[in-house]
Amino acid sequence: MITPEEPLRLETVGVLRNGRRRYDPASKQRLVEACLQPGVSLAGLALQHGVNANLLRKWVAKRQLQNGDGQPYAWLRHALTELPQRAPDADIEDLLPFNCTAQKNLPADNDSG
Repeated sequence: MITPEEPLRLETVGVLRNGRRRYDPASKQRLVEACLQPGVSLAGLALQHGVNANLLRKWVAKRQLQNGDGQPYAWLRHALTELPQRAPDADIEDLLPFNCTAQKNLPADNDSG
């Protein structure tokens, strides 16, 4: 775990012309390992170290894939399994914000008179 006496530092090696930063692999690995500790907020660590949370999540997923530590996006599984499901025979028109039922053919205007 990270202790206040020994803060984790993410060291920048350089900055590319497009503005992207290059990070020291060793400090990046330490940050990823810290994210894998139980009860640690990935978003909180990202905020503390000035890294985008999505980028840090990507680093963690990459590390999990490399080490075979299970599913890299397992944190998302609960959201996908709890999505509301509709019955296969349900009418999808009930879900639409407008009425799209077919209308009867209306007689065309005859301007012949």
